[in-house]
Amino acid sequence: MLHTYLGANNTPKGSISTLEHDSPNFAIESVKIVRKFKKHSVLSRVFSDHAYGSAVSARVRQFKPDIVMSVNTPLDAQKLLVQAAHNADATTFLCDG
Repeated sequence: MLHTYLGANNTPKGSISTLEHDSPNFAIESVKIVRKFKKHSVLSRVFSDHAYGSAVSARVRQFKPDIVMSVNTPLDAQKLLVQAAHNADATTFLCDG
């Protein structure tokens, strides 16, 4: 199991590192984007969301999961993520908060 998140987004998160009682088959990774993430800049946010979608989609292609569960992902990023999951023959579960 792989949990990913946008490291550049400074919103509150749960634990972003594995704990000693976690399964050895569980990993947490920060997905990095090249551009600076500006949460409150509409134009910059559109480009950042697309960059995140591209980056997390690349990780899906590498990891080849059976299931992709996406929560609180911006719609532009979500579209790319769902396509990558579909191409990987992964089942998708989409949630909003």
